[in-house]
Amino acid sequence: MLFGCSNEPSQKTDKTTAMVDVPVTVDEIKVGSIDEVKTVAELEIEGMTCAIGCAKMIKKTVRELDGVEMVTVDFDADRTVDIATVTYNPDKINEYEMAAAVQKLADGQYKVNKIIVKKFVFSKALEEEEIENNQTSRVDVKFSFPNILDIFTLVLR
Repeated sequence: MLFGCSNEPSQKTDKTTAMVDVPVTVDEIKVGSIDEVKTVAELEIEGMTCAIGCAKMIKKTVRELDGVEMVTVDFDADRTVDIATVTYNPDKINEYEMAAAVQKLADGQYKVNKIIVKKFVFSKALEEEEIENNQTSRVDVKFSFPNILDIFTLVLR
C-alpha cells in the first residue's frame, strides 16, 4: 500500500471548524515565574508518512491558527503515532479546534488520537520558595595577606 501526502491543505481551516471527539488529559503544573506561564498541547497524530510533506503541512496549518504561538512536530518514520507540540493562548483557541484543523487536512489522512494539555500556572507560594532557595547566605570570610617584610626576613635567614 502506498501513501502520499500533499504539501497543500485540501481545505482552508478556520475557527469555525467542527469540533472533534478526541480524549483530552489536562495537567496543571505550578511554576514560580510569571514568565513561565503558558498552555501547551501535545497532539498525538496518526497517518503521517513523511517529515517534508506531512509534518511540514501540519506545522504550517496549526501555526497559522489564531492564538497559536509555536508549533513543533516530532515525526519518526518508525512510529505509527507522531506528536505535534503546540504552545497557544487558550483565550483564542482550544485544543479541539487544533485537532479539527489537523484532521481536515489531506482529505482526512490524519487522525488525532489523543491530546495532552499542560497548563503552566503561576504560583505565588512557589515563587517565594524559589526566591528563598536562590538567596545566597552571607558568610564573612576574613583573609589577610602576609606582611611583605616578614616574607623577606624569612627568606634571607
